Amino acid sequence: MTDGATARYGAYEAIEVAVSESIALITLGADPDRANPTTAMTPELTACFRGMRDDPDIRAIVITGRGRRFSSGGDIGTMRERAERMADPRGNPAWVRRLPVDRGTDFMTAMLDLDVPVIAAVNGHAVGAGLRIALLADIMVVAEEAKLGDTHVLRGLVAPQAYLLALAAGMPRAKSMLLSGKLISGAQAVQIGLADRALPAQDVLSSALAQARELAALPPLAIRWTKRILNNQIRQAVHAHATEGYGLESLTMLSRDHAEAVAAFLEKRDPAGYEGR
Repeated sequence: MTDGATARYGAYEAIEVAVSESIALITLGADPDRANPTTAMTPELTACFRGMRDDPDIRAIVITGRGRRFSSGGDIGTMRERAERMADPRGNPAWVRRLPVDRGTDFMTAMLDLDVPVIAAVNGHAVGAGLRIALLADIMVVAEEAKLGDTHVLRGLVAPQAYLLALAAGMPRAKSMLLSGKLISGAQAVQIGLADRALPAQDVLSSALAQARELAALPPLAIRWTKRILNNQIRQAVHAHATEGYGLESLTMLSRDHAEAVAAFLEKRDPAGYEGR
């Protein structure tokens, strides 16, 4: 899928963008052997969305994952390196400045500000920050066997976008998923209203692209302003909760509990124990 508009989005490394017949297809991840972590792709997606907002050649956007995953969220290896750096008694002011407290909303705002329909073609697992991408889309099409959820708590971290799941699935379901870190299937996601429809994995992208073409043919102002009304509730939630969420996540990044949870995961062992309160 290529045309002249694609050239404007060819400078990315963690994502790939192709535009054809007014539909932009964004593929998450650069390496099909990895789980499409969001660590490197989030700033690229932010810049991409900001550019697409004023692009007259784009009437709809489809986001999918490379390989068998949509996105696994944060990179666990990066988490371990960060935890080890913070254990250095000399500190690391440069790293502290990169804590996602004051700029954590940049990505969400850029995505919510898109005027055109955005469809998440969740071809495989969408976890943590990967699920956040799907939740911020206007429509979610998901593979039946895909796993969705947020495992922040299992890594000793606060889930900063917890309120997005509560908005989409309701508070009781969100608490059950977020406090346990358990994942649900694509089929279950449809049952609880988290996704629009669940399909065999091989049909997810073609279905999303077909719907994108249908939406791209509709009156654009009506689409734009209907989205604005619907997204106002999400914007209000982001404004009310995002800074606290990212601030608390940043605090747990500094904890020994987080360092032990990550080490245990990477070393394929049970955690040695947590400090607790």
